[in-house]
Amino acid sequence: MEAGQDNSPKSFPIPLQEKTLANGMLHSKLDAVSTFKLTPQGRIHSIDFDSKDYASLVEKFKNDPKDCLAAARENLFSIRKDQRLSAQEHNYRLSRYLDAYFKLQIKLDHGAFPPNNKVVKGIPNYVPDGLSDMGSDPSVEPDTRTREKLRVNKEQIFEQCKDLFMTVFSYDFSDIPEQERQERMKMFIARKTSLYIYKKLQYDARNEAFPARFNSIPLARYGEKRLAICRQQALYTQVLLQAFGLTSRLMKTDVSFDTGYPGPHANNLVRINHKWFVLDTTNPEKLNSQLQSTVFIKQIPERDMDLNNKTYKWSFDTPHDVRSYATRNNMYYRIMNNVKNPLSR
Repeated sequence: MEAGQDNSPKSFPIPLQEKTLANGMLHSKLDAVSTFKLTPQGRIHSIDFDSKDYASLVEKFKNDPKDCLAAARENLFSIRKDQRLSAQEHNYRLSRYLDAYFKLQIKLDHGAFPPNNKVVKGIPNYVPDGLSDMGSDPSVEPDTRTREKLRVNKEQIFEQCKDLFMTVFSYDFSDIPEQERQERMKMFIARKTSLYIYKKLQYDARNEAFPARFNSIPLARYGEKRLAICRQQALYTQVLLQAFGLTSRLMKTDVSFDTGYPGPHANNLVRINHKWFVLDTTNPEKLNSQLQSTVFIKQIPERDMDLNNKTYKWSFDTPHDVRSYATRNNMYYRIMNNVKNPLSR
């Protein structure tokens, strides 16, 4: 080391709320946001989190983003349990921490999964900010694609859906026995998210939400228009499930109803307490008595799956139909720069 050179880690310049959540993610501390130590003057002690810690968090996030996001989920739920706060203070603190959480997740996405031009075939384990579903085989020229490219822009998506996060993280699970809490909580999140997207992004039966001639569509544009088809609904659902810290996957399938001919479809898989469930936001279950919609979420027998190398088939009886799903892996994606890749033809 040269004389006078300082190689000690430097404090990482992020706001207090982001730093608190980052510290909780790195050290799997699930109540970091509700265990502040105060100075004699009533101020919050500064949190030790330097550039070396942030680099470690980025590496941890790259290896297993779901573990980090699950830790953030528990921290956000802990705000509701803080009995020192009034209802108004709960909402204020939760709102501030959600804003910090959204920004931190995007920063971690960019650090762990930087933009590149490499096209990857298959279903991604995790959808980072900037991921683009290519819409078809990348050898197909843009002007002859049958489906547009969908680019995930999480900043706008999170802005559109903050009300969902406020609702979920305001829910009190404290009266549920501990051995049941995680399963009940995850099922609650999966159902709430799927129903939220079903209502927010109504199915566009004419498939005219955006013309296929556009080369790159930010996913949040569908939230603005409030119309979508299964690809957009499933990708939107995936982004939200991940942000809640749930283990979930996109699922490209062929689906058939009753004896109908199978057609291409997109939906999700979600893992709840070591069990996988098919979650279909586009096609909720209909109840025969009143034909009211309820979320379609059905357990499957597999404990582990390899969606990119194996095909799986499942059939389910519902009060209104019999439906069958067969998985496909014909997806191509890459990580793109959200700022330098505007909507284009």
